[in-house]
Amino acid sequence: MPKLPKFEDWTPPWKSDEFDADKAAKLIYNLHADKESLTERATETAAEKDAKITELSGKVESFETKDLNEVERLKRENEKLKNEKPSGDDLTSARLEIALEKGLTLQQAKRLAGGTRQEIAADADAYIAENGLGSPEGDGGQVPPSNRPKGNLKTGSERDNDEDDSSFDPAELVKDLPRNQF
Repeated sequence: MPKLPKFEDWTPPWKSDEFDADKAAKLIYNLHADKESLTERATETAAEKDAKITELSGKVESFETKDLNEVERLKRENEKLKNEKPSGDDLTSARLEIALEKGLTLQQAKRLAGGTRQEIAADADAYIAENGLGSPEGDGGQVPPSNRPKGNLKTGSERDNDEDDSSFDPAELVKDLPRNQF
């Protein structure tokens, strides 16, 4: 395929006095169509390549393991799974599970980093240590809300003895209302 020259050396397909807007629009349209079909072909080629790699990898794996006994084959498969990088969904799931185990909030879980479950767990431990979350005093030296003492709250039926009981008399309260409301 010939290489496109520099713009300064390139000559347009029309003379300066012969510019045809329809011809230029058709040229631009055809270039976009060519780009689209090449992109589709490249995507199809990449998918075919990935399928071929998967197929050949399976053949190589079966050839390498055909003479192994069941225990050796399972050990090899186990090592292979250990070395695989987890996907993004797996890491998000691991991050949330670890946060739940360690008692972290959703916002704190989002801050955890790592490429493996072990790295995320180590980061969670470091986060807890840095922020004093492992101590009974909680974050910043404060007692966690579940351990804070409760105030001396009263129910609606309990009243202080020094209150005026006449303010709660329904007959007195009705007298203060305008008559046209009923």
